[in-house]
Amino acid sequence: MDNTYKLLKNIETLKNVKDEIIREMATKCIVREYKSEETIFLEGDLVEIIYLISKGKAMVSRFSEEGGEKIIHIFDKGHFINEVSIDGRKTSTSVTIMEDSQLIHFKKKDILSWMEKDFNFNLAIIKSISNKLRSSYRQIRNLGLKKINSRIAARLCKLVRDYGYKGEGLISIELNLTQSQLAAMVGSTRESVSRFLKHLEREGIIEQKNQKISILNFEGLKEYT
Repeated sequence: MDNTYKLLKNIETLKNVKDEIIREMATKCIVREYKSEETIFLEGDLVEIIYLISKGKAMVSRFSEEGGEKIIHIFDKGHFINEVSIDGRKTSTSVTIMEDSQLIHFKKKDILSWMEKDFNFNLAIIKSISNKLRSSYRQIRNLGLKKINSRIAARLCKLVRDYGYKGEGLISIELNLTQSQLAAMVGSTRESVSRFLKHLEREGIIEQKNQKISILNFEGLKEYT
């Protein structure tokens, strides 16, 4: 219990939650390890567990009627994955682990109980849902108004903000991301993404190595958005 309590106390999302709630959470949650590419749940499942990432990354996606995948979100430490499931409806997304990760499991009824007991916990859930909604709005806007190359550049800029690590003369996106996955984020094909990334490489704006992208000229990248 002590280790789980410390784990929860170190999660930024819960920083304002009452200590008594954190202690109760520690006694009622389950902490589980997951392997890369492991599926947590599928679109259409009825999920009674709310997941919080304590280590690693998870990918949220939807599939079209034709079977094409659209990656909606990538979440890392401190993010709830499916807090919208508190409404009791079937899930509208699928979730897959991107790298070896650790998730904390909470029963939905416990989440609802803590929301009643502590306004700050309630606010943490509301903020989490709000951030997902805002992100979805931005994606809808970009898909509707921007051309393919602009959408790819905008997504790379977003990945830099979320996962960028500054090194000597570059910003490394600390995320193992295939071109197919990037295409699924922007509603394009892998071929279109590959062509544009090669163009950015020739322009000296990015560098690709081992499924990782480094930004050499961030201002140059932003000009394409």
